[in-house]
Amino acid sequence: MIRLHLGCGRSRLNGWINCDLFPGDNVDRVFDVQQGGWPFPDNSVNEIYASHLLEHLTDFETFFAEAWRVMKPLSG
Repeated sequence: MIRLHLGCGRSRLNGWINCDLFPGDNVDRVFDVQQGGWPFPDNSVNEIYASHLLEHLTDFETFFAEAWRVMKPLSG
């Protein structure tokens, strides 16, 4: 199961891939969520957690397009 914690900053969630724009002790993957080409394959992510991130975005379209691309489709 792949679970992304986007915009983690200094907060680490165990069992999640902690992602941020800037490197740090608690960051597993560094990338800009407002750029295309997130470093995850299509349909590979089970959950996304992004607390206190959306209010900092200027490019919602790219963010949500990439989130849609990487998320696994709902089954059932």
